[in-house]
Amino acid sequence: MGTISETDNVFSNAMGENTSAILETSRALVPKLGVLSSLLIPIKLSFTYISVIPTMILFAITLRDEVLRWYKAYRSISLPLIAFLFVLFYSSLFGINIGNSMINAAKLSFMVGLIPLYFYLGTKGNSQSILLLLTVGSLVASTHTIVEGAYPNDIGSFSHGPVSEAGQLGIALFVSLALLFSLQIHRKKDLLIDILQSGTVPFFAFTLLGFAYKLSLNAWATGILTTVCGAYLLAHATQLFLSLRGEPTGKNAYSFLTSTALPLLAASLIVNLKRGPWIGVTTGLAILLLITRPKLLLIIIPFVIGLIFGFDPIRERAFSSLEHFFMVGGRSEIWALGGELLARYPLGIGLENALVIRDFSYDIPANLNHFHSNIINIAVELGWLGIAAYLWWMGSVFYEGLRGSSRQTRDLVTITLTCGLISWQVAGLFEYNFGDSEVFIFAMMVMGVLISRLPVTSSNPKI
Repeated sequence: MGTISETDNVFSNAMGENTSAILETSRALVPKLGVLSSLLIPIKLSFTYISVIPTMILFAITLRDEVLRWYKAYRSISLPLIAFLFVLFYSSLFGINIGNSMINAAKLSFMVGLIPLYFYLGTKGNSQSILLLLTVGSLVASTHTIVEGAYPNDIGSFSHGPVSEAGQLGIALFVSLALLFSLQIHRKKDLLIDILQSGTVPFFAFTLLGFAYKLSLNAWATGILTTVCGAYLLAHATQLFLSLRGEPTGKNAYSFLTSTALPLLAASLIVNLKRGPWIGVTTGLAILLLITRPKLLLIIIPFVIGLIFGFDPIRERAFSSLEHFFMVGGRSEIWALGGELLARYPLGIGLENALVIRDFSYDIPANLNHFHSNIINIAVELGWLGIAAYLWWMGSVFYEGLRGSSRQTRDLVTITLTCGLISWQVAGLFEYNFGDSEVFIFAMMVMGVLISRLPVTSSNPKI
């Protein structure tokens, strides 16, 4: 009996050691996979799911205490989020398709878990790597957009499509700016002046190349412009590669971001011709400048006006806004139907049931399954409680992110990331980017990193 008992003890100890080793390996994988996912989300959604879903499961199993830590430390944000998640399921009970709404509420709740995951990664010193890889991934997509704009008959469409890419770019521009602010401790010159001096000419060159086909540039002009922009991009990408081999806070990274990354991202946003993200970025940038350098607004305003009148595709897109808004089956009709549905279903029709809009008007496009607005879509699907919880959640994030802006020791990285999320939500007034998986995942990653930089908001977080 003694021999059997000793054997059992040895076996139990071995199993315990193996389990501990597996848990440690799993914990070590979480940061690596999480950071990798930030590179993939601007490039391809399916690749992101392959990486991020196992990461979230490993995080929930091996580091579940971190979720509780985040909840306790940042109740001013976590409580509104929990209220919103509660309403997701509550409104489903009163919707028109309970099963569909419950399933989609569970999916959305799972993906919101990206916030505590990227909060954890941020607290472990991965913030700069995440911001850098989000930028690099966005640059891959932006390069494709510019080349496709020049050669639309020869280059296939990107997997995301222009709507999702523009939605991501509305945040990615501020991610790149935040990364620059984190690097500026090594520079004496003013960051925003650096961007204007280094990035203005490349921005117009990339924009002109992206519009080459729409502007009917001849083959020789397009070819020369492609060669110049390609050589410029390759030379500065080499600088980025050199910076990755050493410290990511080096001079090469700073130079690449100011002279190449931001101009390319901005040009891609312009070439996509999506007005919602244009308005979102303009609003976010105006808030950032009001906080940091109000006088630069005097430069930015005429710059934007000149951009509108300088390129025919931009001017035509901007001046056709009212016509498109009031067109048959356009946003004016869609939003009016949304108001009628909200009056009829004050508790909401249930998550992901907006496709019923097609039953109320023959003018609505047959493939439309949303209301072209975060506010209206969430109000119709989740009711008055849902939109109140949503605004509470977003408002709490914006408040916490900006409330330190008046301090002398203000964190410009945090403020800039907050402006990026504001850009996302302002664009969402005119499109349903909360329901766009590519944009939503991108935003949740940024929100997690943002929260990791905030001072603890609870009086007794015990962390």
